[in-house]
Amino acid sequence: MKTAGNVRVKPFHVNSNVSPRVSPKRCYQLGQAVRRAVEEFDKDRRVAVYGTGGLSYYPGTPLSGKVDVEADQQIIRKIVEGRGSELANLTSRWLDETGNFELRTWIAALGVVGDVPGEVLVYERAYHIGYCVAAVDGGA
Repeated sequence: MKTAGNVRVKPFHVNSNVSPRVSPKRCYQLGQAVRRAVEEFDKDRRVAVYGTGGLSYYPGTPLSGKVDVEADQQIIRKIVEGRGSELANLTSRWLDETGNFELRTWIAALGVVGDVPGEVLVYERAYHIGYCVAAVDGGA
């Protein structure tokens, strides 16, 4: 575990890019397991969870530069409406077809916070990627 002052950081990697990749359902289950572990902590401890990675893009492929805004908006709606668990039902094939393979990290983070409404702070369609920053407060 790394520390920064009195802040402890425990990073972990969710394999999104190469086989064997983790299924979206398994990513959500990982997040739920993290939630259970966090609930065992001292109640005075604050915890932040981050899921990182772009939305639709196709780095290093002939589709590089394509952005699937429709798929991105579908994902964003589920987060905003507090239906993040539904993203666990996506298939790896769909993630690949829409360029959303890195969504697995978001799905794991949503498994931690559960189905609570989120807020999109920004969505930008750049020339090669759908950028999004969203916040979901799953704290009690």
